[in-house]
Amino acid sequence: TKGIFWYPMDFNAGEPFVKSAVDKNIPMIIGAADSPFKTRNAFIGYDNTVLGKQAGAWVAELTGCKGSVGAVSVIGANLEERKAGFYEYLSSVCPEMVLVEPATHDGSAANASAVLDAYMIANPDLTLLWFCDGGAGQQVQNWKEKQEKGVKTLFLAMDMPEATLQAVKDGIFVGSVGQDTYTEAYVAMKMLYDLGHGLRVPDTMYLSAILVDKDNVDQFLAK
Repeated sequence: TKGIFWYPMDFNAGEPFVKSAVDKNIPMIIGAADSPFKTRNAFIGYDNTVLGKQAGAWVAELTGCKGSVGAVSVIGANLEERKAGFYEYLSSVCPEMVLVEPATHDGSAANASAVLDAYMIANPDLTLLWFCDGGAGQQVQNWKEKQEKGVKTLFLAMDMPEATLQAVKDGIFVGSVGQDTYTEAYVAMKMLYDLGHGLRVPDTMYLSAILVDKDNVDQFLAK
């Protein structure tokens, strides 16, 4: 093994393996969310607080700082940081906007759909909903049916799977806050190569969100 690029799910469970790899001089780079243990060689991904603020800035533009905004996501520390940045930004920039408490789901498509349904029943006049984890693509048909029944709430997605991008193109989603995972993985491999050849790499590298809407979605679908 010449190097490992790890997208973590459980830092506590994975830490012994990270430490074992590093102790054997196998370069270890973590993506997406950084480990609290910092035993890895490097991290490339996103500052989730900043990512949430970038989403907030786009929402402020989309809504003109008017109406009400809420968020739904899977449970996770990185998602809590993301939502905190989102709500913090909007509360400071859009003081008259109504910020609805966020809701969480367990990660399954069925539960996410049920939580989304309940959230919209509780907040039928919501101006914009940010579905701020990568599972929005599983909710396309659900949201399309809501639109057909007269729901006017703007649906802002997260990430760039094909189903989500197609929903943006079709006007079902107003847009998506994209994480450029291709660049993330590509640069991570370059960093592993450099480490394997005795070169230094940055300890931490943050990427910026890509704001995808109908004007630019085709260039990402084409990939």
